Amino acid sequence: MAMRQFAVKAATALRVRCSPASLHGGSPFAFSRGYSSVVEGLKYDKEHEWVKVDKDTAVIGITDHAQAQLGDIVFVDIQATVGDKIEKMNTLASVESVKAVSEVFSPVSGEILEVNKGLSDEPANVNTGPYEDGWFVKLKLTQPSELDELMDAEAYSAYTKE
Repeated sequence: MAMRQFAVKAATALRVRCSPASLHGGSPFAFSRGYSSVVEGLKYDKEHEWVKVDKDTAVIGITDHAQAQLGDIVFVDIQATVGDKIEKMNTLASVESVKAVSEVFSPVSGEILEVNKGLSDEPANVNTGPYEDGWFVKLKLTQPSELDELMDAEAYSAYTKE
């Protein structure tokens, strides 16, 4: 664990992104542009949130592109609590960085199953691992068809280049 933390800190200092291959089925990234990466197998929305789906459970976070635009994240306030029912595009959390305060929206509707409480103590996890330790909530999907409206990795990569 200490070696992983050292590697993450070193990569951050060098402005290089690292990610465990286990999250992406062995392939670290589908696309990498500049210092931002897009992960194959996730769904993305135009507000720069990602969704990882496992059966009827969705994990939601902000993209590497979003965290890079925000800069160093110093505070995360997750307003959703376990058991809350949330509709698509409702606010899940707010993120404060050295540059701005931004809201995090839910790209899909569902019932909150788990909240990443670790972000209150370590908000920088959103910067160092937006697709790993930097997730915000896990929810049970109530409208799985909403996933069809989201972008895949290739489409999101093209979207961020616009």
